[in-house]
Amino acid sequence: MPLPLLNADTVARYLRDRGLAELHRGERIQVRNLSRRNHNLAVEIDGRAVWLVKQIQHNTPEVVASLAREAYCYYAAENDGPLAPLQALMPRCAYFDSEHSILVIGFLEGVSAADAHRRVGPFDERLAGKLGCVLAQVHRTPPPGSFPRELPWVLQPLDSRWRMSARSRFLAFFHADSLAGRALQNLRDSWQANTVIHGDARPENFVFSPPFEVRLVDWELANVGDADWDSANVMQHYWTQWASMGWPAPEGWNALTRALQSFWAAYDEDARPPFDRVTQFTGARLIQTAYEYSASEGGFTPLVERLVRLASLLLVQTDQALQGFEAYRAEG
Repeated sequence: MPLPLLNADTVARYLRDRGLAELHRGERIQVRNLSRRNHNLAVEIDGRAVWLVKQIQHNTPEVVASLAREAYCYYAAENDGPLAPLQALMPRCAYFDSEHSILVIGFLEGVSAADAHRRVGPFDERLAGKLGCVLAQVHRTPPPGSFPRELPWVLQPLDSRWRMSARSRFLAFFHADSLAGRALQNLRDSWQANTVIHGDARPENFVFSPPFEVRLVDWELANVGDADWDSANVMQHYWTQWASMGWPAPEGWNALTRALQSFWAAYDEDARPPFDRVTQFTGARLIQTAYEYSASEGGFTPLVERLVRLASLLLVQTDQALQGFEAYRAEG
């Protein structure tokens, strides 16, 4: 049974009761609310950020299971567990309260790759290449036998109950287009569940932590799945930045192309898989991105409409999109 959402007063007591906030004379606890999908509290002790406390906000089986999956990933990376090769890429897990669905991990000082891009440029090639190197390390890790093998929701077939959820209704727009629907089915049929994937490898979840470390956070959607899906999560970020430019100029297209190529070259220098396949997966991931924007912005904004067109383009006319000719017409 989940506890009421922790706040600045109750989280301090919660941590002290579990031996995670022992104060010396004169030290104080301060709390910052960093909530997104989950209720997240950054806990500072005497001015030093020490813990990130994650607590579910919605008590549904799916949400409870996702936080438990993230906790499992951290435990499996420690003490020579099945994910030990990934320990250096993960934050330190201090405590998981499975009864109340609360996870306490070490707070990471630093900036996300998305924030870093905002500082140095949306298509910085060095950052894109670094993400490729990190993701390649994840995909070289043998998958644990206990991991789930689930398709992303955008690749799951619609059933007779599709009208029951907003995201299924959104996905139905694409299934109504026979070419886009067939492309999604082809991706579903070709899905390879053969490696550890992060499942939500957006640049927001790569943290550059001083001095030279990169960590991956939010392992709630970790899975045994298709490596191209993780790559598509990175690539959709750059396509979204490009679409956000409105009417794209040649300079923007060239910068986008260089960022994608830098990521892809760093991902696997020896034997990169076909670029058109991962681009189609990127189209599928952009459907999710468009849905996320429509949900947060309350409808079909101009950016959502561009993302919808772009998703269809990458799914159905992949070769033309990569050449740039049709992509310039994503505005419609």
